[in-house]
Order: sequence, then C-alpha cells, then structure tokens
Amino acid sequence: MATTIPQKIKLLSDELNVAVYFEETNNYCEFKSRNPTTTSQNLSNAGIKFEEEGDIFTIALSGALPNTFLFLNLEIFLQRIENIFKETSFNYNFGIIHYNQNCFTYLAEERKSYIGLEEKLLHLIENLHIYFKFIAFLKSDNFADYYNEENKEIVIYTAVKGVLQIKIPNQPFVMNDNESISKPFSVILENLKNNDYKIHFKNQLFNIKTEKNKSLIENLVTQIEIIIKETDNNYQLQLKNFSFDKFKNDLQKEKERFFASLREILNKILSQVIAVPVSIAASTYATYKIESKFIFILITVALLIYVAFALYFQYLYYNDVDEIEKDFIKDFEKIEKNSGLQYNDISIERGKIERRISNIKTAVFVYCLMICLLLITYLIFMLNQVLDNQLVMLSDKVIRFLMAQFSSSN
Repeated sequence: MATTIPQKIKLLSDELNVAVYFEETNNYCEFKSRNPTTTSQNLSNAGIKFEEEGDIFTIALSGALPNTFLFLNLEIFLQRIENIFKETSFNYNFGIIHYNQNCFTYLAEERKSYIGLEEKLLHLIENLHIYFKFIAFLKSDNFADYYNEENKEIVIYTAVKGVLQIKIPNQPFVMNDNESISKPFSVILENLKNNDYKIHFKNQLFNIKTEKNKSLIENLVTQIEIIIKETDNNYQLQLKNFSFDKFKNDLQKEKERFFASLREILNKILSQVIAVPVSIAASTYATYKIESKFIFILITVALLIYVAFALYFQYLYYNDVDEIEKDFIKDFEKIEKNSGLQYNDISIERGKIERRISNIKTAVFVYCLMICLLLITYLIFMLNQVLDNQLVMLSDKVIRFLMAQFSSSN
C-alpha cells in the first residue's frame, strides 16, 4: 500500500505506464486503464483523488496530493514552474510522473529528492531556485539598464562594448540535475554588489560563446564559471593598476618623508659647523695676550665642555640617521614586496635616499674629526703658552737633531 508521497507518485507513474493511453490537458491527466477495478482500488488506497467513468480515469494534478504539485513530465514542469515559484518559492512538494524513464519526487520539508522510491542527491529544484533568483537580479534596477517587461528583454549598456539585449526565455532550460550551480552563482551574486566588478561582468557578457540552439541566458548559465574567471582577471587587473598608482604615490611620499627627516638633521649639523671652529679660534685669540695661567685653564675647560657637548650632539644626530635608515630599509622592503612596482623604479628612489644617508653620515664623521683635530691643535698651543714657549723650543731642537742625523747619514 502506497503511504508516502514518493510511493504515491510511483504508483501513478506505474499506472500510466500500463495504461491504454494517457494525456494531459490544463493540468488534468486522463488515462484509460486496462484493469479499472485494480486501478480504482490502488488509487483509493493511496489517497489519490480521482474521477472515474468506466475505464477512464481523470486526475486533477494540482489537487491529487496535499501540498504537492504534480506534473506529467519534465517539459510541462519547466513550462509552469516559474509561476509556481513566484507564488510558493519552492515551499511545496513536487512530483514529475514521467522523469528519465521513472518518476521524480521532491519533498520540501526534508529537502530530499527521489527517483522512483530511491533517494537521490539531485539538484533539480535547487538549481531552478538559483536560476530564478539570478534572472530576477538581472532584471532588477541593480543590474539592468533597462528591462522591457512586454518583450521580457534585459538591456545593458557599457561604455566599452555598447548595447546588449538579453532575451529571457519563456521557460528554464533543462539543467544537469547531478551538479549544483549554487557555488558559482552565490559568488557572482555577492561580487555583483560591487559596482566596479559589475561593469567588468557586463563587459564580459558580450564575449559569451553562443552555442547553436541555445539562448543567451542558457549560454550564460552554463558558462558562468568561465565568465566569473574572466571577470575576476579583469577586475584584479584594475585593482592592480589602482594599487600600482597608489603604491607609486606612497613611494614618493615615503621618499619625501625620509628626505624631510634627513634635511632636518642636516640643518642641525650645519648650525654647528661654523660655531665650534669659530669658538676654538676665538679661544685661541683670547689667550694669546693673557699671561695668567688660571685664565688659560678656565678658557680651556670651558672650551672642552663646549666641544664635548658638540660631539655628543653629533653622536645623537648620527643615531637619528641610523634609525631613519632602519625605517627606510623596512618600509622599502614592504613596498618592494607588495606594490608590484618595477624593481628599477624602486631601486632608483632607494638609491637617492641611500646616498643622502651616506652623505650625512660622512659629514658627521668628517665634522667630528675636524673638531678633534682643531681641539688637539688648540691644546698644543695652550700647553706651549703655559710652558712659556718651551714646546716650540723643544720642537726646534728635535727638528735640528733630525736634520743633523739625516745630513750625517748622507
């Protein structure tokens, strides 16, 4: 006894397969039974509503089973499913009495499909649900530039490709029910929320390879993964170009930032380049006519403190340049890795900053060396002053001794 919906639909399928004839008119199925008594008993036991007149049976497919839409075959199912989808959104059970030499059942609450009495992982209903959802999006103001309701025609326009008209078929095409189209269409519907991506997708529709006897919509649906791939490539190229310009601007900004920091340090160094030598020269001149040894010592101590501070500041400046160099290396490595800019472009800008850093480090070193040499010269002069020119006299004796030794050796 048929108790489940798949069993009842299988019973109907078997009855029609052995009937003398059967036909469907306006959602009513009429067939002539070879054994009216058995047929009547089977249908009654299964709870299928029918009308009987001799050996002719009539079944209202829309009301034969509760909460279930019945169709004689797949073609009729596809012709009528759009209107049912608009009203129910596939929240009802479906049965196709003749489907691939068997029958098909879809139970909405369980989301299960059956071929005959065997449960199968089929995607017929799921794919149709996605198909209608996608068509609805194509017709909407979020995608179509114009939709002609009367002709069921989507019109899109792009500045690059021009105008494309997409005719919506009166019924869905027969899809492969063994494969789900959920994943690619979930991706494309999400991506099309981005206006830039939408432009590239529209342009790609002009490049669809049309196959004979297939509508543009059918070609679009069957080639959706190829279209997504090409659209992704074009969109990523746009992003890369945008990123390229952005990183190029960032590179220039980074260069200017480092230059500004280096200029500030250089200005600090230059402010002392004249000050320290002048201070040493002034101290030397000031002590030239002073006879008090205490004054000599006082001026020397003051100068030593001043020079020590000057050298300490140079040390700080050198450390600042070192820190800038470390930041520079880290930032440029990041730009080189992520920007996609040509190596030569980055190398040229990096070379400019490296030269500036090297020049400033050299300047600090030379300046410190110059201060030390001047300070040593000053200390020798001061020591000679304190010793009443004894150093000068001693140096004269050393020079004469050396010259004498040189002359005797010759």
